[in-house]
Amino acid sequence: SIAFLPGFGFATAATALVGQSIGARDPEAARLASRISARWSLIWMTTGGLVYFLFSRDILRIFTDEPSVIDYGDGALKALAISLPFWTFWTVYGGSLRGLGDSRTPMVASTISMWLAVSLAWVAVNWFDGSLTTVWSTFLVTSPIAAVINTLAFRQRLRETSDDLRVGLPPPTPA
Repeated sequence: SIAFLPGFGFATAATALVGQSIGARDPEAARLASRISARWSLIWMTTGGLVYFLFSRDILRIFTDEPSVIDYGDGALKALAISLPFWTFWTVYGGSLRGLGDSRTPMVASTISMWLAVSLAWVAVNWFDGSLTTVWSTFLVTSPIAAVINTLAFRQRLRETSDDLRVGLPPPTPA
């Protein structure tokens, strides 16, 4: 859970800053706020990912001295570490979309990503005798999907909002 906190924090900041910028009728400030949030989140989550990847066994030893648990957890923590940069864009642009008043798209992207990960993990474990590492590795497939959906949707919604504000329409209201 600690690995995801920077992404969630920057996503919350993006929600507030994008919403405030749109309320002030300044879509360029909204774009900048989401970019800055994504950049800092990427720095923090990549750094965290490197720490988890390089020191996975040491981190696991904080919680247990059982060698088999450390062996199982090592690969899982490394798979999580590699997927963290994708979680940056998934969460921050999801928060940015919520700031634009679109809560549906991040919900759909998260639902698709999570259930696809669960499905892939179920297949891997039940049909191919997959391990805990395999389960966490499914996020290497699914988190980029949510990241792309949220990032592209944010760009499109911001473009639409910018056009609406230019012609004098009110800012979007939350869905």
